[in-house]
This record gives sequence, C-alpha cells and structure tokens, in this order.
Amino acid sequence: MKKITLATTLTLWPIYGFAAVEFSGSLGLQQNYFLENPKFSGQKHNDSTEIVTEPEATWRGNKHSFSFKAFGRAGSEDDERNHLDVRELHWSYDNAFVDLNAGVNIVYWGVTESWHLVNIINQVDLVESIYQDEKLGQPMVNATFIRDWGNLSFYWLPVFRERVYPAVEGRYRTSPPVDNNNARYLRTDKSANQDYAIRYSHYIGNIDLGIHWFEGIGREPVLGINDVGNYLIPTYAKIRQVGIDLQLTTDAWLWKLEAIANHNLYEDYTAAVGGFEYTFFQAFDTDADIGWLLEYIHDERGESGSVFSRDVFLGTRISLNDLQDATMLLGAIVDKETRETVVKMEISRRIGKQFTLEVEGSLFSRARHALQAYEQDSMLSLRFDWHF
Repeated sequence: MKKITLATTLTLWPIYGFAAVEFSGSLGLQQNYFLENPKFSGQKHNDSTEIVTEPEATWRGNKHSFSFKAFGRAGSEDDERNHLDVRELHWSYDNAFVDLNAGVNIVYWGVTESWHLVNIINQVDLVESIYQDEKLGQPMVNATFIRDWGNLSFYWLPVFRERVYPAVEGRYRTSPPVDNNNARYLRTDKSANQDYAIRYSHYIGNIDLGIHWFEGIGREPVLGINDVGNYLIPTYAKIRQVGIDLQLTTDAWLWKLEAIANHNLYEDYTAAVGGFEYTFFQAFDTDADIGWLLEYIHDERGESGSVFSRDVFLGTRISLNDLQDATMLLGAIVDKETRETVVKMEISRRIGKQFTLEVEGSLFSRARHALQAYEQDSMLSLRFDWHF
C-alpha cells in the first residue's frame, strides 16, 4: 500500500507516466591498517575504524527520471576524510533525439586502468583515493544529441569545486601539508567563473572513440609554499584542454589510449597513457577469466607536474565468474628512471545476497622522489558492506 500511495503521489507531477521511488544503497564498516609508523610530526597512528554509507534513490517515469546518490564517511583519524558528498542529484529526460540532465552528477570518460587523463569534468575526491579514481559530484547541465554518426555532448558547469587534501593528522599528506582554507585563483574569479566542455563519442567498427574540449578552471591546482613556510597553498587557473580516448577491441585484446594537450598560464604540456589488456577466457579449463594489463604513462612536465610522469603499469585482473562474483585487480606502477614503485591491490567478493567484502592495499617501495611523502604509508584495508 505504501508503494501504491507513493506512486500515485508522484503522478501529480507534471510528467506523464507512473513510477515509484526505489531506495537502495549500502552501509559498511572499514578497518584500515598502516604497516609503518607515521613519517611526519602531527600525523595520527596506524589503525582506524570507519563507517561508510552510500544511499541511493531513483524515480523513473515515461522519459523522465530523477536520481540521488550520496557518499559519507565517519570515524577517520583525518578530519578532512570525515565528509559527506552528494555524488548525484539530477533530473534526466531521454528520447531518441536528445538526453538532458540537470543537477549534480558524475561523468566518467576514458579507457585506461592506471591513470585517467581525460576524466576532467569532476573534481577528484583525494581524501578517498590518491589514485584519483574517486570523484566529487559536479553541478552541471548536460545535453547529449544522439545521431547515427555519433553522440555530441555539451556541458555547462556553473560551480567550481576545490580539491580537498588530507589534513595535518592524516595519512597520504604532503610535506608541508596543504592549506585547504586559503586557495588562490590566478587571473580568474571562482564565483563568476563558467566552465564548458564538448565531447564527441562514436564507435567505428571495433574502435570506440572519444574527443573532448574543455575550457574553465583546471581541476588540478599548482601547490606553492606560503610566506611562513609551514603550508602549501593551492592555486587554480583557467585552462583549455583537448583530449582523445581510444579503445580497439580485437578478440581477446583491448588496445587503449588516452592523450591530452593542456594550455594554461603556468606551462603548456601534453600527456598520454597507452597500452593493452589481454584476457584468457575460461583459463585453465575453469570459469575464470584472467587478464594481463600493460600501460605506459608519459607527462612531459616530469615529476614537478605529475606524480606519474614516465611510468610503466603492469597488472592482472582476475574474475572467477562464480556465484559470489569474486574479482581481483593487482597492479604495480614503476618509474622507469628512479624505480619508485607503488603496488595496488583490490579484491571483492559477495557474501550471501546482501553483503560484500572488499580488501584493498597499497605498498610503496623506493619512495624517494615523487612518492617520498607516502614512503611510510603502505596500508591494508578491509571493508564489509550491507547492501539494502
């Protein structure tokens, strides 16, 4: 009866169609273990127990829909890591001619595994992942026109979101730490700025193609020391960026490329990530698929502009294709000159119908250059989620 009442109420909206709101999400407990004592004064010790929640709600009518998704974390030793963010809160309208979206959303571009160069719409949620694969929700208006010759997407991004760095007491922080409260803007006004992007995407035979253009405030600030010398100050500036992402599928091979050219007030540069993934399907006469990944990262700015600038990524992806949906990703990024290495591990498995167990780990070796701030931050985390 509650579902019927809710569905009836929603039809009072000026939208044709009948629908009900669907609620879902997860509530989890995460335990973090750092393998070494903190490197810097003021950092908290090794272990922490955190609560993580990701509630979702969706409503779908005839061509119209509404989506909500949030992320929250509490219990961390790092005050900046204790946060709540709205990942999605948007209205959508879809038909055969155009897809419209308005509100807060996350847009994912790109094809590579190790580093995501073209994924520029959303700000990085750096307190969640130093690998920059977690994003903050971005207010936007988006229109995608669907044609036989490809999809053409337009983005208006009226609000800029600053990157949040770990606090003084947090792990994975810089030395000196970043001052999150006094960001500067070079020749631009945050409150009056308007960001825009255009993306063309299409598939041609076995090739998936994406080309984008972006103009606005760059999501990655330049960090400079303050007058006292005890904090780094992030400075944001306007940029123009063009980029391309390609994926060629040939049987068990996936050939991948992401490349950008960035024009800004500091230093124009180009960067690229490219490589392949080869999958052995039903390996060793089992249901398991085993994939091997090899990618090369190049950023002409060098270590002064990017943590990963001349690095090789080698990894494996294993999917057991069992009832528990067990998967594992294990990879290492190695600087080909300094031999600095970071090893990343992700394992996930369902337990019953409503629970999942995730294991993640990071190991830093020979961290004496671009990764020296993380030298003693090797860690292992266990996360147990209830899905409702």
